Amino acid sequence: MIDAENKQPALFLPEKCDVSKDEESLLSPADGLRDTEMEFVEKTFAANDESLHNAIAFVEEKLEQNDASMKAIMAITVSLEEMFVNVAHYAYPDSEGEVKVGISFEDDDVTITLTDEGIPFDPLAKEDPDVHASAQERNIGGLGIYMVKKSMDYCSYQRKENKNIFVMRRNIRQ
Repeated sequence: MIDAENKQPALFLPEKCDVSKDEESLLSPADGLRDTEMEFVEKTFAANDESLHNAIAFVEEKLEQNDASMKAIMAITVSLEEMFVNVAHYAYPDSEGEVKVGISFEDDDVTITLTDEGIPFDPLAKEDPDVHASAQERNIGGLGIYMVKKSMDYCSYQRKENKNIFVMRRNIRQ
């Protein structure tokens, strides 16, 4: 679809994600920040581009085991890729680091948690880009997290105990 006014591909992203910065109820039990009965599985990956494929495979396997729809799997893996790459490229500017990817299911929802000990960065603090502006007029940056917020039902960020904790949740049946 082309945006007739700007002669650019139209970016259709529905209003979606409920954004919060302080909801501890969604934080991973592995961080000692949430007490819950639901199963939480977490793996640690090197925070680099080479580990991205393994992180996505880890999450996809769990999604498939829980009968997630193909649409949900695509939205979740694209969102995971965006957030993982942000950590890989920016969290550890002068050293190598790690990112923990956690996943849990409750009813028809999946919660994905990314935790790193890199420099503090709240991806939700940046103002959403003007998706109606042409590519030449739009400011650089912010489009990836904007797509994450539009693809997920809930997103939150906290800086706690020297860790960046980004949580995203989505219904896996839709």
